[in-house]
Amino acid sequence: MTLNFLRVAMFAGVLLTGAAATASAQNLKGTVSFPFSASGKVMPAGEYSLVRSDPFVWQVRNIRDGKSVVAIGPTTAQRRKPSEVKDSVLVFRCTGGECALQRLYLAGEVRGYEFPTKSRSADPGVNISYVRVVLAD
Repeated sequence: MTLNFLRVAMFAGVLLTGAAATASAQNLKGTVSFPFSASGKVMPAGEYSLVRSDPFVWQVRNIRDGKSVVAIGPTTAQRRKPSEVKDSVLVFRCTGGECALQRLYLAGEVRGYEFPTKSRSADPGVNISYVRVVLAD
């Protein structure tokens, strides 16, 4: 019973975080200088718009060719440096020459959205890097 109450309370907190973030940026733009995957779809380098259609659902659209993918971020992620809250930022996880959209942080928010990624195993011979792309409102 107590465990169920805690789960409901945590879920309500996540919903409130999403609702608070909804009041901030709804439409963001940025340039990604490398190909990447999002929700299992490979997207080319280029200028992108991100539009929120639901508290946890974002449409990531290539402005030039109009191709898009829906990214669902049902879990929240904490910024590594909470002092860097002035910018909206996309974070990509890159391994073995492939990058995947992993997180989105909105300006003014410490917590952001974490998108599921299919990542390579933590092979000691594979370097993992994180690339940040600053977005404009």
